[in-house]
Amino acid sequence: MLIYGAGVIGCEYASIFRGMDVKVDLINTRDRLLAFLDQEMSDSLSYHFWNSGVVIRHNEEYEKIEGCDDGVIMHLKSGKN
Repeated sequence: MLIYGAGVIGCEYASIFRGMDVKVDLINTRDRLLAFLDQEMSDSLSYHFWNSGVVIRHNEEYEKIEGCDDGVIMHLKSGKN
């Protein structure tokens, strides 16, 4: 599952779906999760996600989204898919 936006709701959905054993990629447009938290809390959340298998991509923005036979492909401005 691809979740675009790593605010409170995006992080909540990432946690819920990863808990159901769904592969999750979390796209964050900022340099860290939930920047309103102190650095230690944000780092702890990032570590928890990493440890559970959530892939977090910081400082990314989408360029376009394409449909394909088995889902979608999100092209990021950094050139990654």
